[in-house]
Amino acid sequence: MSTSDSILVYDGPKCRICCDLMPNRQIPLPNGKWVDVQKQGKMTLSLAVWLSDVYESAKTCVNCKVMIEALECFEVKEPRLEDDMFTVDGRVGTSLKLEYNLAEDEYLRFIEVFSDTESESCLGRATFIEADIDPRKAVEIAKRRLRVCVDSHDECRVGRRGFIPTRVVDVGTGDGQPRLVETTEDMKDTDYFALSYCWGLAQSLTTTKATLPNRFEGIPWEDIPKTLHEAIEFVQHLGLSYIWIDALCIIQDDG
Repeated sequence: MSTSDSILVYDGPKCRICCDLMPNRQIPLPNGKWVDVQKQGKMTLSLAVWLSDVYESAKTCVNCKVMIEALECFEVKEPRLEDDMFTVDGRVGTSLKLEYNLAEDEYLRFIEVFSDTESESCLGRATFIEADIDPRKAVEIAKRRLRVCVDSHDECRVGRRGFIPTRVVDVGTGDGQPRLVETTEDMKDTDYFALSYCWGLAQSLTTTKATLPNRFEGIPWEDIPKTLHEAIEFVQHLGLSYIWIDALCIIQDDG
C-alpha cells in the first residue's frame, strides 16, 4: 500500500475480472497502481462482466467460479454468444446480486449469492432461511413482527379499524371444522387475516350459490386444499379467529 498525490493506491486485485469481489477497483492509474477506493470509504461493488471472461477466469479465481456455479444452477451451461454479459452488484459484508438476461428473453433475472461466514468482501452473509422451519417457530416469529408492526408503525395503524368483509372464515379451534360466517356491524373492529395466493389452473374448493348453505354449516378438513389448510391452521396458532379467503368468501357464480 502506498500514497500517490494523496490518493491511496495498491498493486491491484488478484483477479482483474471480478476485482476479488471487493469495492469497485476497475481502473488502474497510468503508473500501474490501482486506486484503493475501499480505504477511501467506498463500500459498494458494481461491475459489468463478459460471461466468457468469467468462465476463463474461473479456472484460477474462486470468486469467478462461484458466480459461474450460481449461473449454471439456472441452466446457463456455457457462453453461447460473445456478447453475453451480466452485472454484479454488492456491498461489503452483504450478499452479492447477479443480474442477467442470457436466455435472450424479455425478462431480466436476478440471483443472490451469499456466504455462510462473515466476509470483508461483497460476498457476505445473508439472512439464514431454514429449509424446513418448525411451524411453532414460524408462529413465534410472526407474532413478534406483528406486535412490532401494530405497536410501532404509524402507517400500519391508519385505517386498520372499522372494516371487515361481508363474509370471513371462522377458523375454529383444534380439530373443529372451519366454517363460513357472515359478518355483522358489531364485528367491524375485529382483526382478521387475508390470504393472497395464486389459484393455479383450477380451485377445487369454492363457494357458490348452491354450496353457500353448506359452508355456513362447516367445511370438512379433508375437502380443504393444502394451501388453504395451512393458512387456516396458521391463523389458529396465531390466536385469531377469522381469515378472508377469496375462493370461499366470495360467491363465485354471483354475477
